[in-house]
Amino acid sequence: HDCGEELNEDEVYWVDGVAYCRDCVNYCQWCGEYHRREEYWIEDRQFYVCESCYYDDFYYCEECGHCVRDAVFIESEEIYVCEECANEFFEVCADCGEYFRKDKIVWIDDTPYCEDCAEEHTSEEEVC
Repeated sequence: HDCGEELNEDEVYWVDGVAYCRDCVNYCQWCGEYHRREEYWIEDRQFYVCESCYYDDFYYCEECGHCVRDAVFIESEEIYVCEECANEFFEVCADCGEYFRKDKIVWIDDTPYCEDCAEEHTSEEEVC
């Protein structure tokens, strides 16, 4: 182990066949394993995960910078954002169902539309 602390059987944490004390290992609260790799804070779950779980199961929010389990893919910008940022900065188009930045939304009769779908609604009104 790294720190040189003398270990007794009750205090041993095995990682890759090597014995370590508690101070020399990290615990992943997602997979439940001890590891020696870097750990990552998951904001929406309020716990740390190992590098493997981080890259396999979590997302980095491109708006606030938090790492979260539940993210929304914003297809119009090809980014992931946390649900909080999705609600704060984006709106869902009533027609196509995609997320768009709130400043790109056109409201017609209290209904949000992306610019492309709004064009279809305004051109339909002109024809009538």
